Amino acid sequence: MRIIKQLERLCEKQYRKGFQQGFLASQNKLMTQKQVDKFRTNGEKECYSKVVSPTTKQKLCAKNILLSEINMPKMDELKLFLYEN
Repeated sequence: MRIIKQLERLCEKQYRKGFQQGFLASQNKLMTQKQVDKFRTNGEKECYSKVVSPTTKQKLCAKNILLSEINMPKMDELKLFLYEN
């Protein structure tokens, strides 16, 4: 049950982070609405299996990102699971 709660916290963190980054990208006019829609649609088509930067299209290492994102208190079970797999 703890790992589920930790996954829920990670999802909430990512949602809030995405919301903030999206707001800033919009303010700075980094992408058009059409480009953002295409980025999201591509993610859906790929079942979110490719980790890329929306603005640079650079491929990112999913596991490195995930391990850095769980670096917060009370995430021990999820950290252990990820390090073991």
